[in-house]
Amino acid sequence: MWRTLLVLLLAQATAAAPSNGNPCRNSTFSALPFCDATKSVDARVADLLRRLTLAEKITQLTTGNGVNGGTSDNALPRLGIPHYNWWVLMRMLLLVLHCGC
Repeated sequence: MWRTLLVLLLAQATAAAPSNGNPCRNSTFSALPFCDATKSVDARVADLLRRLTLAEKITQLTTGNGVNGGTSDNALPRLGIPHYNWWVLMRMLLLVLHCGC
């Protein structure tokens, strides 16, 4: 579960569109190992996981839309990761896992 969540978080953090607040396109954060595309996904996820506090990990378990008691503020400014609503991504993942598409 953590690996899936963090892969989605990492994907959000390293998406190609510069308008999304990609920390890896910012000189403040670009030297962090989770931004190093030459490293394996497992190594990048492990680095990001080590950097997250327990409270930040828990915050990432909310959908990011403020529904069901969750918070709508799941941004991680100290790592340059912007707010996102991952419910749409999770719905797609669940659909793929359910139908095997």
